[in-house]
Amino acid sequence: AALAEAEARAALKAAKAEAEVEAELQAALAEAEEARAKAQARAKAAEAELKAALEKAEAAKAMAVERAKAEAEAKAKAYEKTVAKLKAQLADVRKRRADSEAVLKEDLELLEEARRKADEARRKADGWRDMVEKSRRVVYLFKEDEANLEAELKAEEARMKAGR
Repeated sequence: AALAEAEARAALKAAKAEAEVEAELQAALAEAEEARAKAQARAKAAEAELKAALEKAEAAKAMAVERAKAEAEAKAKAYEKTVAKLKAQLADVRKRRADSEAVLKEDLELLEEARRKADEARRKADGWRDMVEKSRRVVYLFKEDEANLEAELKAEEARMKAGR
């Protein structure tokens, strides 16, 4: 009875540990998925922003060319103004791209950390599984010993009764 109780406690402890490790693993996987989704969303937003800025720059450039054709005197001023505007937009786009790349790098680092934690949780789960399997083997060996001793005891009792 004590052995069955010990076996039940060991099985309960192992099941509890396995459930905890599984919960940690699920949390780490959810965190990694969330980080990946955030990184994708940020990358798409940055791409759309970049595309819009480039379209805006192209429209400004086309407008400047038309003005330059219509007015020879205003050509130099319009060109200089447009070039300055494009440079500012380009600088802005480059800054936004650099910011987006920094965010992406950060998100990738978070994803890598989440993956590392998930791997660590898997290793812990494997360790708990090994401990549970060893406990099962120990319980099995005790059961075998118990059965052998009971058989010896019964045989000895039978010999003693026969000897009386």
